[in-house]
Amino acid sequence: IEQGLFVFELGGVSIIHEDVLDVDFENDGPYVNFSATVESFDGNVEEVTLYYSIDNINWNDVTMYNNSSFNGYDVVMTFDQAGILVYYYITASNDIGQSSRYPVSENENVMFVYGDLPDIVIDDFEINNGWIVESDATSGLWELVEPNPTYDDGILAQTDFDHSEFGENCFVTGNDEQENNSGQDDVDGGSTTLLSPVYDLSNYDNVMLTYWRWYTNNLGNNPGTDIWQVQVTNDGNNWNNLEFINQSNPSWKRERFVLGDYINLSNQVQFKFIASDLLYDGDVGSGGSLVEAAVDDFKLEAIAFDLIIGDINLDGEVNVLDVVSLVNVILGTQSSESADINSDGEVNVLDVVNLVNLILG
Repeated sequence: IEQGLFVFELGGVSIIHEDVLDVDFENDGPYVNFSATVESFDGNVEEVTLYYSIDNINWNDVTMYNNSSFNGYDVVMTFDQAGILVYYYITASNDIGQSSRYPVSENENVMFVYGDLPDIVIDDFEINNGWIVESDATSGLWELVEPNPTYDDGILAQTDFDHSEFGENCFVTGNDEQENNSGQDDVDGGSTTLLSPVYDLSNYDNVMLTYWRWYTNNLGNNPGTDIWQVQVTNDGNNWNNLEFINQSNPSWKRERFVLGDYINLSNQVQFKFIASDLLYDGDVGSGGSLVEAAVDDFKLEAIAFDLIIGDINLDGEVNVLDVVSLVNVILGTQSSESADINSDGEVNVLDVVNLVNLILG
């Protein structure tokens, strides 16, 4: 900044978007509203496009149209399959050749669950279901407890509550309660590793991992120098990083990973959560930071791509409610990509006849 501020370009297109949350058919229905506020500093917004995929490989696109709000653009979608992951991103361009993307990174997409994924493992850490602690740290070892908070000059470093809706326990790095001691049982002098049980995932096509974590390293003598790691293996020997970061986040943050993107699923899948406070030779800025971490609500879910033919409203059943939905599609008051029952390229009364025949067996 001592060199001054250099403006290379003035203008551009901005996209403000709130990520789509998981879609629960029982509460939300099968329809997904994608909306964004798009503005152009110079020129006029020309095109806003939603790109979406259910496998993160094959992509489709649909135009987002300007709605009644001045800069609002949206499109309502349904998908043929239930119990799937939907990936998407949004692009926008103006009439003077400028464009933008949400999320900004070309390698990043938004992901949400459409429907319900079958549960394989749910662990809220109220009791220990086979997790093991391995450490060479001198303090701050993982333990399963109701957490005590840690403060540094009034700034919260370690959480004072777990994440689960019902319950009070989670895994935290050290939990000694020492009043007015900001370094009370934080990670020091090495690493502490929380090792999961071994899971047999060999019968699943793909699996999604979800967990909530708390991690801070931005306080103490050398803030921001230590690393938070989460790793996965399918053979007990070779470990792949899911997370390898040094960014603090003093709040419960959800992380999700499609395991098939990192390993081949086997009967020896295992996970590590590693918090460290290390001094590196020759690095005068390392070591001595206040490192605190916590993990809660660990979950493994099966990713399915099965479609029930005739399930227009995607509630997992084929019944008269699907006939109502199909009639609404024909009348133009509703849309669904699964409405063309006989796959003739049109949605009409013939699809109603086929749907009734499916219901009648």
